Formats: sequence, C-alpha cells, structure tokens
Amino acid sequence: MCSRPKIGIITNTAWNVYNFRLQLARDLQHAGYEVCTLAAPDDYADEVTAHGVPFIPLRWFVPSQMHGLRDIMLLSELYRNLRRERPALLLLYTAKANIFGNMVARRLGIPTITTMTGIGSVFLRAGFRRRFFTSLYRRALRHTAVAVFHNADDRAYFVTNAIVESEKSQIIPGSGIDVDKWRYEPLSSVPPLRFLLLSRLLKEKGVVEFLEASRRIVAAHRDVEFYLAGDRPNSGRSVSGAAIEEWSAHPRCHYLGFVSDVEPLIRKAHVVVAPSWREGMPRTVLEAMAKGRMVLATDVPGCRQAVEHGKTGLLVHPRDSTALQKAMEDVIRMTHMQRIAFGIAGRKRVEAHFSHRRIARSYLELIERVLAHRP
Repeated sequence: MCSRPKIGIITNTAWNVYNFRLQLARDLQHAGYEVCTLAAPDDYADEVTAHGVPFIPLRWFVPSQMHGLRDIMLLSELYRNLRRERPALLLLYTAKANIFGNMVARRLGIPTITTMTGIGSVFLRAGFRRRFFTSLYRRALRHTAVAVFHNADDRAYFVTNAIVESEKSQIIPGSGIDVDKWRYEPLSSVPPLRFLLLSRLLKEKGVVEFLEASRRIVAAHRDVEFYLAGDRPNSGRSVSGAAIEEWSAHPRCHYLGFVSDVEPLIRKAHVVVAPSWREGMPRTVLEAMAKGRMVLATDVPGCRQAVEHGKTGLLVHPRDSTALQKAMEDVIRMTHMQRIAFGIAGRKRVEAHFSHRRIARSYLELIERVLAHRP
C-alpha cells in the first residue's frame, strides 16, 4: 500500500501523458505516491496503463480550443472524476488543463501545481484572444499553490503582466530527458549532410523559414539533404499543403508526415533545426543534444535556455530565413570533428541540467512543500 497520498496529473492528451509525463508519474510512484492521469483519450491511453500508470479518459476534452457546450461538459466530467479519485494534489500541464483544472480544483479544495509548458501562440499576437486568455489565466492562477515555468522569459512575462505573483512562481527547465534511453550516438561521417526539423507544420514553429532556407541551400550545395517530420494541424496557422508539396518535390527535400518514434530520425541526422518563434523548453532540441547532435535554433525564449550558442549549437534571429540559411552554410563549412564537438557538449549539457532525474527531484521537492502547507 502506498504510504503517501494520491497525485493527479491532468494534461491535454494521452499522447502527451505518454511522451512527456509518464516518466514523472513513474518517479512519483517510486517515491511512494499513488498516481492517476487524466486527459483526452487517444491511441496512447493503453500505452500509459501498460506502464502501470492509471489513466482516466476525459471524453469531453477538446485540446487546443475553446468549445462552448463541450467545455461545460468537460467541467462536469472533471468535477465527477476528481471528486471520486480525491487526489491530495494536482499537477496541471498545457493551457486548457491549467485553466479548467484550476477552476474545478478550487471548487473541490484541491491544491495545484500549474506548469506553463510554453505561453502559447495566443500570447504572440495582440488582440482580443490574448486579452481573453490573460484574464482566464489570471483567474486560474489565483488558486494555484505554485506556477512553474520552463524558462525565465515566460516567468517574467506572467509576473510583469500581473498574471501571477512572483513569489508563487518557480522555474523547472522542462519535463526532463531520460538520458539512459536517449543515449549518445556517434555521428556518421558518410555524406550527405542531413538537416532535420521535427515540428507540427505551424507558421510559429518557423516551418516557412526552414522551407525557404533549405530550398536555397539545395540549389547551391550537392551533398546536403533536408528532412521535415510532423503533422499538419487543421488550423489557419498551418503551413499550406501546397507549400509542402512544392518543397518536397525536390529530390533532396523529404517530408515524412507524422512520425511516432523520432529517435531513429535524430540518430541519422547530423543537425537538428528548431526555428520556432517561441518555446517553453523544446523537447526535440534536448533529445537531439542527448543523442549528440548539434542544433540550429532561434534566439528566442526556451531555445536560448536550451542551446549554448557556439558550444552546443548556433542561435539565429527568429522569423529570418536568410539568417537560418547563413547558419546552415556555416555548418556545411565545418569539419566533421567540429560537429562532433558540438554534439558532445550538448550531451554533457543535457546530463547536467535537463535529465529526468533532476527534473523529478525538483517536482518531488515542490510537491512535498505544497502538501506540507495545505490546510
């Protein structure tokens, strides 16, 4: 029997639980806590339970958007499940889970730790939607015991805009990388030089800049190939299908669609590219560094905390395909040993700052502190 109380973990999808929260859930179990996870069900729900972590489907959860009547049903569904499970504490991840989870937790008197995995595209644009979500977050975070941010820039934004009090905020840099699973792999010296972007095909992920820069590179260099993997969401922010088709018509530009296991792609790549406009803590960047791959990323929140410019990779100006192209050309001119040195430094950085053991230790300390002070 568990000697410690139950911890609930709420996020948007079972896929998110499996890929980002499963290791923490198992670390909590090993520390003696009972754990349950709640999210919208998908094909990964059975994978979560197969690893010994209970999964409760939230069938009314529509990730990434507000949905009127379904959201009212979601509040009711959350309330029923949490009242039945009676967790002593909730860990909340992703925007909608953060907002709705805190609303229900306040009603039930359950303390929460709310993690902003990234402040989201809604905060990149001025207008009604940003004001609306600012108001929702401000109300939600009044209840939370601690608001966790993945980087200092996101924390400063929320504090400066009076969305959360500074004394209630804390930085934990990401969800953690299993450095035993993501082992260092020697870098192949066999051409062609392979650049890889792993991303949903959204404009704010810098996909357009990647397409433009790589198109110019393959026109000027022979032994270079580009790979793009990720699904195309049904969103006005998505890169057009026509643009992807035109780009992938070149024999050295490859669109792979959605890939569930990205480890083989990173292993075969020489360089991983992350041209996002803003991140929380980009997991694919950390996974690439753990495998010993140098990274080209934009000098924006999240990326600049992960990548050490000139040592583990290169940082370039965001929303600038010319700057990205120049960085790619710099990499092409490097020797194989120089690229290896970048990769080794990246591996050491992940081990020192972003391993799942280090992240789990931070959350365990935080959980114990919150539980010690609950009424």
